Amino acid sequence: MALLLVVPMTAAGAEDAEDSRDRVVHPIAPRGMNAPQLFTFGSLALPRTTNGPNDLAIASRGRRAVIVADDYLQVVELHGSRMVLGGRTTAAFGEQVALSKDGTTAYVLSDGDQLFVVNVAAKRPKVVRQLRRGAFAPSHAFDIAVTPNGRMLLVKHGFVLGGHGKGKGIATLSLVKPRKPKLVRRNRLAEWGGDVEVARNGKLVVTTSRTVDDYVLIHGVRKKGRLKLAKRLRLPFAPDGIAITRDSRTAYVSSSMTESPGRIARIDLRKRRLVKVVDPPLFEDGTDIAVAPDGRAVLATMWGGASTGTPSLLALDAPGLSSGFVGAGEALYAPQAVEVSMAGSTRGRYYVLSYVGIEGGRPHLHGFTYH
Repeated sequence: MALLLVVPMTAAGAEDAEDSRDRVVHPIAPRGMNAPQLFTFGSLALPRTTNGPNDLAIASRGRRAVIVADDYLQVVELHGSRMVLGGRTTAAFGEQVALSKDGTTAYVLSDGDQLFVVNVAAKRPKVVRQLRRGAFAPSHAFDIAVTPNGRMLLVKHGFVLGGHGKGKGIATLSLVKPRKPKLVRRNRLAEWGGDVEVARNGKLVVTTSRTVDDYVLIHGVRKKGRLKLAKRLRLPFAPDGIAITRDSRTAYVSSSMTESPGRIARIDLRKRRLVKVVDPPLFEDGTDIAVAPDGRAVLATMWGGASTGTPSLLALDAPGLSSGFVGAGEALYAPQAVEVSMAGSTRGRYYVLSYVGIEGGRPHLHGFTYH
């Protein structure tokens, strides 16, 4: 099945979309704009699941991807344009996943109060450690991220209705021994539900928070995992996904599933200011966002489905965010995560993780390149 079909841009792309739902790509930019064009290079069927998958992580060397669902962890080996199923385990499951610097250890966050440490280099992934609640965060954990140098695991945590513990902020776990993470610091910060991302230079941590006031926090990284708030930027929408450019100068933030129509913001990390907020046509119910290694294209996923003709994939030029394509298709139902490889033979390739509903089924991992 062809997932994407690149078509010439028209000025009325957004309007034409309503009358051409048999097409899988719709142009949404004015004529003459230089939008990224997406091409699929492969699609891999994943094991059946009752719900999910939920998240995707790609090793820093671009050779391995790890996928987590509500009932399993799946390893996928990446070789250029090929994707090959690796080992799988049902002993680890969850909503968020992060990988160690060498890509051999996965950290899986489950239900906000459990952290699995998994050896994913083995033929069959094996849980080597399991941390609960206060052992890695003093309250409900929202998201996790490994620093580029591989020395720390950051856990964003805070309050939720019916949650455990108290306090909000970012906990720092030492990864001197990658398979024995140890809580070394609790940074008390105004963190609520949202994501956490670390800049590639290792000097900045960017988080999103959804509360009465929706905002982005930019933290400076100090010694021994201490974080110091550098800037608080209020947003006109409920934020979720974060993508930071390779040069650590720009961050892109997408709106959450609660926002319709959806929005995308560009933030200058050097000047610590909000530069631009756009509401691209056909973009709503955002789930994740990624930026190309050269910083010239942004890919965002949406809660869309082929049955309603709703798009589920959006490609925009960067940094302008002024033109692009949207994609849909039965195999692209409600993608939950998008990641881009930053190194190796897979550098610059996007990987999109499709979703299955409560009736279960076979999700897919889709591969895309752009020009």
